[in-house]
Amino acid sequence: MNKAELVEKIKGKRLAAFDWGAVRVGWAVCDELHIVVSTKGVFMQQSPTFWADILNGIEKEKIELILVGIPIRVDEETTPVIKKIKKFISSLQHRTQLEVIEVDEAFTSKRAKETLIEIGTRRKQRQDKTKLDDVSAAIMLREFLLEVEG
Repeated sequence: MNKAELVEKIKGKRLAAFDWGAVRVGWAVCDELHIVVSTKGVFMQQSPTFWADILNGIEKEKIELILVGIPIRVDEETTPVIKKIKKFISSLQHRTQLEVIEVDEAFTSKRAKETLIEIGTRRKQRQDKTKLDDVSAAIMLREFLLEVEG
């Protein structure tokens, strides 16, 4: 899909981004004008209500299109982590009937940590992986919007 088609596809839609992790899945959303990106916390993988919580969040936020971060490898090798993310994407598509776009999540955790430092977050708070995961999702969403909409 080219950039013009992507711009048209997301125009006027509320988007959500998910940063998949083996323990937690961070998420963030943006408004339909793509001005404000907000962190929304995390979903715990081991929670018995994991999928119900995700579906409720998507419905509550009136999400129309979903982004999921996936590490893009130069050698295109499929690692065990990539396989798990693909399984998550497949389940998400099946359960929501929404389109899911894969986006490169390379270095989002590192940039999230740097962002938390820049805004003056204390070391103890930065060590909270929950905050790191939802900030990573927000960074992924913001970078996607900047790349697509320029």
